[in-house]
Amino acid sequence: MRVIGHIFALLLALAFAVAGGSKILGNEMHVENFTRWNYPLWFMTLTGVLELLAALLVLIPFTRLVGAGLLVALMVGATGTHVINGEMLQSVPAAVLGLLALATGLMRPRRQD
Repeated sequence: MRVIGHIFALLLALAFAVAGGSKILGNEMHVENFTRWNYPLWFMTLTGVLELLAALLVLIPFTRLVGAGLLVALMVGATGTHVINGEMLQSVPAAVLGLLALATGLMRPRRQD
């Protein structure tokens, strides 16, 4: 179970490092999406920073639960954004990533007392 948790953490970190980085760099697709959703562009940058932070936190076993929790919160927001905007199909990947983050947080290594 521990190995699976590490694999999930690595996959999440890679996915959110790319996603966060592209938001911070102002990728045209993200600019169009955040504009369409009526979110200010500073919120896109903040989201990217939080995604990068979560990607780093999830890689470290000691901070994995915090990183996974942050990812779950971000994906709840992303899923809600897609649903509110009638983008049901696009809500599925966000929901799946949120569930993967939840599973990763639950599989974090336990402290040995």
